[in-house]
Amino acid sequence: MADDTSAALKALIQQVSSLTETVGAQQKKLDGLHDFNARVLDEKKDLQRRLEQQTETDKQLADMGYERASDGNYYPKGTKPAHTLSRAEARDPAKYRAAKEAAAKIGATLEILDPDKPEDTHRRGRGNVATTATTVIKDENQRVPELDKAIQYLLHEEQKRRQPCGRA
Repeated sequence: MADDTSAALKALIQQVSSLTETVGAQQKKLDGLHDFNARVLDEKKDLQRRLEQQTETDKQLADMGYERASDGNYYPKGTKPAHTLSRAEARDPAKYRAAKEAAAKIGATLEILDPDKPEDTHRRGRGNVATTATTVIKDENQRVPELDKAIQYLLHEEQKRRQPCGRA
């Protein structure tokens, strides 16, 4: 009987230890799910806050006379470009043709929006270029023979003038 009792105790202890391991693994999974749920809820709340701020910004700009276009930019009411395509949409020939025809029907131009375009296009120009009217042309290969003779004559006359009077 002692052997039956000790064998039953060993089997019970073994079952309790396996049950403890199973419960521990499930607890880790639940902790991971809890962390995941907390992160997802935080992201959702952040998005809701941003959306609320965006709608407040939209309201403020609407009060100032601006409206938000589908491209995400704000335009004064009534001045939003009517016919625009993104760069990716413009690469599709069917969409481009349809948008171009629609713009031509009302006499507008088709505008292609490029979100990657640098914003400093107004600064392009000549840069720091001197705007003087002086131009230097150095042309030693094609000298005019008459000009060379005239220069030689003037240099010779200048040398004569500088020499003392007694020497020839």
